[in-house]
Amino acid sequence: MTKTYAHWISGSWRAPGNGHYPVVNPATEETVGHAPEADRADVDAAVRAARAAYDGWSRTAPRERAAVLDRAADLLAEHTPDLVPLVQAETGATLRVTSSLQVPPAIDRFRRYARGALEPD
Repeated sequence: MTKTYAHWISGSWRAPGNGHYPVVNPATEETVGHAPEADRADVDAAVRAARAAYDGWSRTAPRERAAVLDRAADLLAEHTPDLVPLVQAETGATLRVTSSLQVPPAIDRFRRYARGALEPD
């Protein structure tokens, strides 16, 4: 069974204006999911949401920012068993590459950003 994804904009899931496109495993040519295809309204809504969030986020204490970024890393790590097969199917990479060179660096990047939030300017 393939999963169909939506856009996360302004704190809620949003159906994409241009529907979905298939995510195809290049090794098997099997459709492994359906990704959202944004239209102008989706992009506009995402930009507006980012602008609206900027003031509050920029005034957020560094420790709180770090906690949010660490939580993102925690969630990626928690969902690694689900993400590895999805990324592997989407990219056609081997299990070893996906589980060591694709998903873990994303987790590491969020952890690095969390540490960076605590560094002086």
